[in-house]
Amino acid sequence: MLFLAGGADTFNMIVPWPDCSLYQEYRAIRTDLALPQGELLQFSTTGQPCRNFGVHRRFPFLRSLYGKGQAAFIANVGNLAAPIRDRGHFGRTQRCSGLFSHSDQQNGAQTLLCQVRGTAPKGTGGRIADALALGKRRYETTSFSLAGTSIWPQGYETDREIVDSRLYSRLGPGR
Repeated sequence: MLFLAGGADTFNMIVPWPDCSLYQEYRAIRTDLALPQGELLQFSTTGQPCRNFGVHRRFPFLRSLYGKGQAAFIANVGNLAAPIRDRGHFGRTQRCSGLFSHSDQQNGAQTLLCQVRGTAPKGTGGRIADALALGKRRYETTSFSLAGTSIWPQGYETDREIVDSRLYSRLGPGR
């Protein structure tokens, strides 16, 4: 499994088209990060609050695939400690620690316990290896990391093995 430590800023990948009232809300929230119409490639849809949206101009292939029915856009995806029904419940529902912090959300994605701050829960891959090694059948497990910096392969009992830091430096981060 390849775990990438980045993310997609979906508010700057797909944007309400300026003829929709949601574009003004988008501009107010995004301020200087908001994309102007000249940075967008327009596409149309049905069943949404806006008829037209824009995809970032660097993604013409996505607009093409969407137009052919071979791609879909799924926005506002991220870590949740518990379902949040609506804005009124936002303050009364258990939430991820550091909800608006990129590094905290990376830890949450790697531990699958975003409501616990930091990396104390260990990584999900390592915990799976622990369960296999300590379970009824006691499988022999090993968990690997290219650079030794990712929390994903680290378990409570399972230590991550570093494959080759020189390989990591040739491939670059996130590979």
